[in-house]
Amino acid sequence: FVLPSYHEGLSIAALEALYAGAPILLSDIDANLNLGLPEANYFPVGSVDKLKKKLDSDLSQFARVTEVDLLRFDWDKIAQSTLTEIETLAGGAPFDRNVKLLQAQQSKV
Repeated sequence: FVLPSYHEGLSIAALEALYAGAPILLSDIDANLNLGLPEANYFPVGSVDKLKKKLDSDLSQFARVTEVDLLRFDWDKIAQSTLTEIETLAGGAPFDRNVKLLQAQQSKV
């Protein structure tokens, strides 16, 4: 999997590639660096020559899911953390009722 982005947020496609166990090469923009892969998995953004050199090398050197902690990208944990932060900023009360309603709806499914 190759993601040569110049501008990107957290790439769901990159996370999916990692989860699938694919070798992965990413441009060295901040969002990609935040995945915490080994240095070998990155190339300078915009450098076609460096990317070509990496693609011509042994792809087995690039990180796979076993080398990366994907648990820190768990959607349920991220959503709960975000909700907790919003509740803290809002004083807690406005979201309590909505969360209970949502949890009740989800338990019916």
